[in-house]
Amino acid sequence: MESLQQAVFHRLLSRQLAKYLPENWAGQEGFMNFFEAVNHAYQDFESDLKQLERTLELSSKESFIELKDLKSAIDAAAMVVLFDRTGQIRYVNDKLKSITGFEELNTSDIRHFLLSNNPEINRDIWSCILAGGIWKGEYALQGKSGEKLWMKDTIVPFFNEQNIPTRFLSIRYDITYQIEAQQALKEARKLAEEALKSKSDFLSVMSHEIRTPLNAVIGISQLLLEDNPSPEQLEKIELLNFTSENLLSLINNILDYNKLESGKIEIEKIPVDIHVFTNNLVKSYQFKAKEKGILLHFEANTSALWINTDPTRLAQVVNNLIANAIKFTHRGSVTIKLETTTMFNGKVQLSIAVADTGKGIAKENFSKIFQLFTQESNSISRNYGGTGLGLAISSKIVSLMGGSIELESELNKGSEFTFSFQAESVQASAIASLPNHDRVNQQVLKLKVLVVDDNELNIFVVRQILKKWGCEVVEARSGQECIEKTKNCIFDVVLLDLQMPGMDGFQTMAELKNINIQVPVIALTADSDTEIRNRVFASGMREVVLKPFSQQVLFDLIKSTVSLV
Repeated sequence: MESLQQAVFHRLLSRQLAKYLPENWAGQEGFMNFFEAVNHAYQDFESDLKQLERTLELSSKESFIELKDLKSAIDAAAMVVLFDRTGQIRYVNDKLKSITGFEELNTSDIRHFLLSNNPEINRDIWSCILAGGIWKGEYALQGKSGEKLWMKDTIVPFFNEQNIPTRFLSIRYDITYQIEAQQALKEARKLAEEALKSKSDFLSVMSHEIRTPLNAVIGISQLLLEDNPSPEQLEKIELLNFTSENLLSLINNILDYNKLESGKIEIEKIPVDIHVFTNNLVKSYQFKAKEKGILLHFEANTSALWINTDPTRLAQVVNNLIANAIKFTHRGSVTIKLETTTMFNGKVQLSIAVADTGKGIAKENFSKIFQLFTQESNSISRNYGGTGLGLAISSKIVSLMGGSIELESELNKGSEFTFSFQAESVQASAIASLPNHDRVNQQVLKLKVLVVDDNELNIFVVRQILKKWGCEVVEARSGQECIEKTKNCIFDVVLLDLQMPGMDGFQTMAELKNINIQVPVIALTADSDTEIRNRVFASGMREVVLKPFSQQVLFDLIKSTVSLV
């Protein structure tokens, strides 16, 4: 009894015992065990409560630290605004304050300060967030120094118990640098495109201005060659013709470089007898090789093989390789080898190798010679001439054709360039249907032709060529004169120059269509741009002839055009 009275109970239990039990409760049997158990329960509860308080305290500290770290991270990266549905600003973080200079809270309307300056964008924002949506977008606002700032913003609504959006959190990023960089890039691209167009326009004009007189020079020299000149005259005429062709080749290289830069070169697919084609190219250099005292050989493992390829671009590559081989070979020989291998699915693997016994190329300069405007050394340009465009352009053309150029060379022993590519073989039935064009000097056309050109030399050359083919030639020196003559006379074909003062070729063609004059028209132009060809065909003209032109090309186009009528 004495031990029970002296026992120390939990404060809460002692208070309850004193309040509700009589003074002699301790003398009753069984109370001691019961109240000891209750006391232990109170003590355990007290211990658990203290442990919980310590845990909550630590958790609150950790949560506070985490929230503080999160806020610091957001402040470092983004700008934050909290506002209500009336527009009043409730919170602005330091980063946004530092950029905009904004300080006032609760009394400021976000519509006037921290949203877009564009009323239409503002209406879109409020329409979206008041309907409970998340708005994302970009807009401009004014910085503290009056400068324009670009923001990328995401605005998220918070809802009350009635599911009505009452507050909105805006998290935004400053994208001014990116926007200004994009605008600068756009402006730079615009300037670059304008510069490229100016260069293209300049080259187009220069092409016309150079090709037009060159057309007369080449045309007249070809006519003179056909007039049975004396041996002394023949040598001079051949020299004139050869020089003119070289000048034309240089002009073509410069123009092709411009086209390659602007991505305007397209590879065509035309049936070609590769053996005859390559053999003819080699034959065209016999005179130059003989003049230098070197031998020119052609070897092939096939006698006849038709493929689909671009003969113009293929000739450009092969001509460049042969011309270079002859240029750099002073004694010995130049050998052109054509090898073909039939593959599956109608494909043919071809390689054209041009080997010489010339000066050779140092291995360290192999890649250098394929760069634009670059030659192996400065002495090459002084001693041999050239612009350093040929191999660079050839390499790009080969790449467009899906092929490759390989080089093997040894100084003072010679070089071998091998051009490899794949092409589709042409079926026998398709070959049989191809037109069989006879040579110019074997046929006559006997057509009535209207030649429209403002250049007297061009008219003279075309007139002489057409008369040789038995044609009746009528001349017009302007688009308007062309219209009048086609009204009063029926022509088999019209040769129409595109670049004439006043009414140009395209305007003339449009007027011919407008007054319903049905006559096949072939365009004559000194502009080699692909877009010009596309415009020619879109206008209703049947064909286009690039000046300077060969007589064979003109003959074939006139014949095929008239036969289609």
